[in-house]
Amino acid sequence: MSFDKFRLVNDFNDHGKSESDNEMSVNDEGGVQNLFRDDANRILMLEFASCFVEGSDEDLMDANDEMIRMKAYQTLNRMLVAHSSFCCSKFDAVMDLLSNTKSSDNARLLPYRFFCLQTLLTYALKECVDEENTKAFLILNEIIIVLKDSNQEGRKVAYDTLHGMSCKLRSSSCSSDAGLYEKFVAMICGYLSGPSPHIKSGVVSAISVLVYSHPGLFNTMPDVFHSVMELLHSKAIEVIKAVLGFVKVVVSSLQSNDLQRFLFDILDGVLRWSSVSRHYFRSKIIVILEIIVRKCGTGAVKAATPEKFKEFVQGVIENRHGKKSSSRAEIKDSNPDLPLKGSHKRKRGDEAVKKTVISPRGEERQKRKKSRHIGIGKTAGRMKGSAASSRG
Repeated sequence: MSFDKFRLVNDFNDHGKSESDNEMSVNDEGGVQNLFRDDANRILMLEFASCFVEGSDEDLMDANDEMIRMKAYQTLNRMLVAHSSFCCSKFDAVMDLLSNTKSSDNARLLPYRFFCLQTLLTYALKECVDEENTKAFLILNEIIIVLKDSNQEGRKVAYDTLHGMSCKLRSSSCSSDAGLYEKFVAMICGYLSGPSPHIKSGVVSAISVLVYSHPGLFNTMPDVFHSVMELLHSKAIEVIKAVLGFVKVVVSSLQSNDLQRFLFDILDGVLRWSSVSRHYFRSKIIVILEIIVRKCGTGAVKAATPEKFKEFVQGVIENRHGKKSSSRAEIKDSNPDLPLKGSHKRKRGDEAVKKTVISPRGEERQKRKKSRHIGIGKTAGRMKGSAASSRG
């Protein structure tokens, strides 16, 4: 028998949804009922097939085959999305199944697994109370661990999953979903009190994704910012790196008015690492300061800087202005005939100033001086003529 023959697998688009999912909103009621009936048939056939799988030889079914596992995740996600009753009744069983299946190192397979995990996590946030949300934390564990993966493609899948969850929970119009986003963020922040620096740095990266996706997060949950900044007291290099990356996202994402509220805490937190040149800490802090100066101005930055770091901040500000001046000088040297911006205005302005500051008495002195020069010139001419005639 073929899965395709019994319509157990559909063609999925890039977002893990079948084409019929996209058409459900425009089909009539009968079309939706037919779709549900087809899914019910799929479930029945899968249960029937599972009876054979339990007793089958390992050679009969290769669980490591990429295409088989990809289609399995696709079908499972379709069942979870289309039938809330199935997700409710089989939630524990599906979670146990996925927990016993390791995340694949294959970046092509990982998105399909994470589509299922995202659906299950949304259900867990809606239906499970905090004391019984261990399954939701298992899902978050896996996402956070992948965030620290050495595989760049895997990290991108984890980032996209968090971004998708953030957008989905914030855009939900259902009244019963109110507060799910805050609950989701609070669960992630709960990991910050854990003992593992590796997990803490992954959580900070996750929060950075949430801030980038929704800069207004601190308006409703300001404690999130302060919880992350407290980690700058840590001695774990991995954690400090993650927090500096978080601060860079914050100063880049927030508007100037919102950034002003956290200015003192940011400067007091990051500047304590300004003397450390290893791990590029010093250069990262300089970049953060330059962004803040550009958004908030030098006056606000100097006012919020602790006294012991003022000299360092002043040096960054002067160096920043020096870069601008040197770049203008380089332009002038490479184009000597091209006046620098504003130079012609200053020249005309200087002439105007000279004209306006000359008083009437000054004009008389200039006339007398000019007449004396003329008289001296005439006398010198007569003396030169008499000398010439005597020689003749």
